Amino acid sequence: MARDEALAAGVAGGAPPALRVYRFEPPAISIGRFQEIGREIDPETCREEGVEVVRRPTGGLAILHADDFTYSVTIPSGDVGLAAKELCFKGVAAGILESLRELGVSARLSRHSDNGEAASIWCLQSAFGVDLEVDGRKICGSAQRVSPRAILQHGTLFLKDNHRLADRITRGGSLAGERTGPLFVTLTEACGREITWEEVKAAFQAGFAGALGITLEAGALCEEEEAMARRLLVNKYGSESWTGGGGEDAGLPAL
Repeated sequence: MARDEALAAGVAGGAPPALRVYRFEPPAISIGRFQEIGREIDPETCREEGVEVVRRPTGGLAILHADDFTYSVTIPSGDVGLAAKELCFKGVAAGILESLRELGVSARLSRHSDNGEAASIWCLQSAFGVDLEVDGRKICGSAQRVSPRAILQHGTLFLKDNHRLADRITRGGSLAGERTGPLFVTLTEACGREITWEEVKAAFQAGFAGALGITLEAGALCEEEEAMARRLLVNKYGSESWTGGGGEDAGLPAL
């Protein structure tokens, strides 16, 4: 999370846009910037299961990162405000849809009426806003943070089904009502075979390049961005006041 925010700060300062892909080790829950989950998540069970918790700089609902593929996109927002936000979402969605086609999966954008109340604390167990779906089931959850100079977007696709672990660390078990399986679809299920993280990375490289007509170049955080990430790790993302709080920066470095 600290590196993603540092990348966004770099883009705000004139660095080129970035697509970053990664995975979590050990497993972790990333909660939305303003999400409250204290009454739903059992911290003792999380410790027993080796699951850490971090608060994202982006909004949205909680994601359990276990056997998943996570991306972040950082682009400049300029002076176009909400138009840049929508442009970022549409561009990223086009890249992901093409990436899924590279894997043999036909997905689509689906719009849901938003009544302001999610069925679950978990992103991929809830349907609202605009989702990427396969046969009516969400395959990718995304969240944004928009600042005057940069947009940061996060998203996750599950390689394998982790809803049983999610149920174990949720107080009282499943929050999705009476169901016999997940409301999301994994890449392994959608593809009809086991999919590796490396396959998805290759598909993202080809899919984003093809859908957006761009050339992707391998890169890394510069020295200044790594230094900012280290400061953010100590002062923000590794701090209980941030993780357990309500998503306010409290004067710490921010996008």
